[in-house]
Amino acid sequence: MRRGLAVLLGAPFVGLAVWLLLPGRIDPYVWRPRPSLGAAGAFAINEELLRAEHLPLVRTNRLPAALGTAPEGAAVCKGSGLKNAKNGSLYTGLEQGTIVRLALPDGPAEEVTNTGGRPLGLACDKDYLYIADAKRGLLRWSPKVGLEPLATCPSYRQPGFTDAVALDPRTGLVWFTCPSERWSLDDVYLDTLEAQPTGRLLTWDPRTRRTEEKLSELSYANGVAVDPEGRFVLVSEFSAYRIRRLWLTGEKTGKVDVLFDNLPAYPDNLWIDPDDRTLWVGFPVERSPKIDGRRESALKIQAIAKLPKMSLPPHGWLVGLDLKRKIERENERPQPGEDEAAGLGPFVRYNLHDPSGALDRVTGAVVVNKSVYVTSVSSTTNFLARWRPSAKNEQPHGSVPPSAYTDRLRQGWTARQARIWHQTPQGVDFFHIRYDWFLALEKPLSEERLANATFLSSLGFSYDDQPAGKAEELLPIGFTKLDYTDPEQGGTTVKVVGTTCALCHTGRLQVNGQRYVVEGGQALHSIASPGRGFFVMTLVLSMLETSVNPFKFDRFARRVLCPDGVPCDRYPAGKEALRRSFWRVFRDMAEPLARQFGKYEDDEGPGRIDAFGHIANTVFGEYLKNQKNIQDAHAPVDIANVWDSWRFDFVQWTSTAGQAMGRNVGEAAFGGNLQILDEKGRLLPEGKRFDSTILVREIYCLETTLESLQPPHWPEEWGTRNDAWFAEGRGLFERNCADCHRPTA
Repeated sequence: MRRGLAVLLGAPFVGLAVWLLLPGRIDPYVWRPRPSLGAAGAFAINEELLRAEHLPLVRTNRLPAALGTAPEGAAVCKGSGLKNAKNGSLYTGLEQGTIVRLALPDGPAEEVTNTGGRPLGLACDKDYLYIADAKRGLLRWSPKVGLEPLATCPSYRQPGFTDAVALDPRTGLVWFTCPSERWSLDDVYLDTLEAQPTGRLLTWDPRTRRTEEKLSELSYANGVAVDPEGRFVLVSEFSAYRIRRLWLTGEKTGKVDVLFDNLPAYPDNLWIDPDDRTLWVGFPVERSPKIDGRRESALKIQAIAKLPKMSLPPHGWLVGLDLKRKIERENERPQPGEDEAAGLGPFVRYNLHDPSGALDRVTGAVVVNKSVYVTSVSSTTNFLARWRPSAKNEQPHGSVPPSAYTDRLRQGWTARQARIWHQTPQGVDFFHIRYDWFLALEKPLSEERLANATFLSSLGFSYDDQPAGKAEELLPIGFTKLDYTDPEQGGTTVKVVGTTCALCHTGRLQVNGQRYVVEGGQALHSIASPGRGFFVMTLVLSMLETSVNPFKFDRFARRVLCPDGVPCDRYPAGKEALRRSFWRVFRDMAEPLARQFGKYEDDEGPGRIDAFGHIANTVFGEYLKNQKNIQDAHAPVDIANVWDSWRFDFVQWTSTAGQAMGRNVGEAAFGGNLQILDEKGRLLPEGKRFDSTILVREIYCLETTLESLQPPHWPEEWGTRNDAWFAEGRGLFERNCADCHRPTA
């Protein structure tokens, strides 16, 4: 009986293993990428693209209507043959096949044609707009002739799959790329996993109308750009993380070399600014250490291809590389490899990020009158972004800005992975407390800000080493901004203070004056302790005093209504409305705390919490509106380290959760505003029942990010490890702890 049951239970796992081991759809190219620095050093994450204006792609000459989404490429055109605006026009292609023309500098936008395919790269001369279409090949358009097919990709399975186009100012040749011999645009994920060098770079001659292959064996030939002086042509190899150069003139004519190698992300469109020789490169996706680490095994890459496609949090990233300085450095140092050893830092002129993801999956940029117009392949982007540089944005030559993240304990995460862990919301908020309110609140019986980093650090919260942003607007690790739709304000979306997994699962150490962040480790605060002197009670007292003390509320209202510190029309006009809204939020926070008063230990202890008790009382007591279900919860335990949790079949100290995502969603329900009953205690209709703010996609992202996290390693600066103590500790663990605390298979 037992043997039959074991066979029955084990059969699905054996079948899964066999399925993963069988050859798959792709034929991976086996190679060993160099380690990526990620979004660190000269590429460190910032918020520069948050300053960008959004120019909507909306038709305005008739009834307003969106023209489409995902403006992947752009071209600046000033020729009279295209009937451009006086100051020139900006053209872009959308995923609906639409070609849109935007009169510079501010619009309006209008549809000029539709390719019937998927336009990607664009370029123009005085008479024609050239279009690299992913389904119809190389095209050109003019108001007089309309759309005209020019060339396709010879001998390709998808002959119409062209990607980028650029014009040679010296010869008039049209350069374009055919990214892949095997896959279409719809299968770009599989193509990048496979990474076979089947891409090509070709030219089309307008005089002879002939197509000629110039380069082959390219790893997903993506962007293309021709030097303004016609000396060389550049092509980005998406799957190889590099930009190659083909020389067109001089003694190097016909030679091919690598201009920029080991980029931290997949390079997309290329565009060279003729004024300052900045090479603009879009980074739609950052490199994945998980994929890079498996490139040497075709079997492992095939297994990844069979699994559900990995999702990444929204993020915008654009860089401007100093092409002039790079070439000067090559002439000064002709020895091969020196620049690669020095890194890319000295050549990064601009490094622009949008960590919010409002401008997601950036593909490239063009520059007009010192304004940078940014494109995106995201299906949620229905605008072009315009960013204006200033002197402070340009990075100093020969120096690399300090990293925003230092992996001092060698846990294997990049800066981007750490940021995902620290800031990705899971749908949990502090009783809908607005973000700007939280920054404006003062400590009880004090005029000092509650959100002061020194004060919150004293409560056990941690901060990033070198965080971006204003000091007074910083949140501790594990706090984040979350969108909340307020039904009391007509469905207006506001920013509230939310929390992430990192709030409880990021530790810190202080050794010899040096601070160490322990990713996935035990936090040292007492976030849920209701006693005096802890965060929850301090927050309650702060809001209570703000509500009843007119002087304290007046200072609070000025900060919220006029955040820049200068008089504005909103104060005092909006003061009473703010008071009513603030009191409602305070009441909604205080009532459940009062109902649960005395149910928990006043001091659960640093790094300890009765998570089961808090979650159960919230779900079964508050959400089911039954106070009888609120029980005493006096069993706080240490917060678990989570760097290995994804390997376990069961999680929680009691091994009661057999599915990690189920456990995570249950935890998020603690503050996820789960809707089950109406105000009278009746079940909500099925369409509204179980509505919540829980963000399952983001929780899955957090869970999968953990898979590349390693336990902390002993830093060299701490000195040599005492092996005798290590051996003694191992023995103590084996004798006294292993029976309960060692995972078994």
